[in-house]
Amino acid sequence: MTREIEGALTTVATLIVCLVALGNCSSSTPVEPSEPAPGHSQTMSGHIKGTDPVPEATYSAWRERRSYYALLEIVDSHYIDPCRYQSPCPPYADNERPAKDDLIRLLGNERDAEYPGAGSDTWVYSSTRHRVGTENLVVRFDRQGLVSAVEWVTKRSAARQTGSEDPVPESTYMRWRERRSYYAILEILDAHINPCPDESPCRTLPARRATKADVARLLGSDRDDGYPNAGPDMWVYPSDRRIGVGHYLMITFDRQGMVDGVGSASE
Repeated sequence: MTREIEGALTTVATLIVCLVALGNCSSSTPVEPSEPAPGHSQTMSGHIKGTDPVPEATYSAWRERRSYYALLEIVDSHYIDPCRYQSPCPPYADNERPAKDDLIRLLGNERDAEYPGAGSDTWVYSSTRHRVGTENLVVRFDRQGLVSAVEWVTKRSAARQTGSEDPVPESTYMRWRERRSYYAILEILDAHINPCPDESPCRTLPARRATKADVARLLGSDRDDGYPNAGPDMWVYPSDRRIGVGHYLMITFDRQGMVDGVGSASE
C-alpha cells in the first residue's frame, strides 16, 4: 500500500511539472533534442528553416568548377551579404548575419590564402566567370566571428573563351527555360551575348557580337514587352533572383541588330 501511494504521488508530481512547463509528457524519461528533418537546415540563429532553395547541382558546380554563378546563387540565397546589396547598409541583428561555421558549411574550406590581406578574419573565395577571369568573394568578419562586410573583386584575365565547345552546360539552359533562373541567364549572357561582361558600358565594342537571332535562339522569345522603353531595339527578360535586386535583364541592339549593351534593373 505504501509503494502504491508513493507511485501515485510521483505521477502527480510529474504531471504538475509538465503542466507548469506547458509540455506534453508521456513518460518521465528525458527526451533528447530532435535533429532537423531531412531537407532542412539551421538558420544563422539556430532555428530550423525551410528547405534549402539552392539545388544540389549548384553546390556541385561550386565545388567542382568553382563557378561564379553558383557562388553568387549561394551568397544570395543564404544572405551571406549582410547588407543585401543595399547602400548604406541597414542595421541587422547578430542572429541575421552568418558566422564562420555557416560559410564553411555552405562554401567549404578551400579558400585563397594568398590573396592580399587574407587571414583569420578575411576569407577569400575565388571563382571563375566566363570571358572575364576570376571573381573574388572577399568576406570580412567582426570580433564575434560574424560577417561584417562582403565585397566582389574582379581579376581580369587576358584569356578568352576559344574553340567551338559551349562553356555553358545544358543544365543551365534548362534552368533558364523551366525556372527563369537569374543565375542561369547571367551565365548565358556572359558566355554568348554580353559584348563586355567585365565592364558597363563598353568602352570598345568587339567586332563580332551577338545578333537578335542569336539572342532569340539562346534565350527564347518570352520577353516583357510591357516594360518601359521595351521594343524592337531593347529586349527585356524578367528572371527569378533570390533577392529583389537586378532581376530584369535588358539587352539593347544597334541599327544593324547587333547587341551593343546589357543592363539590369530591379523593377
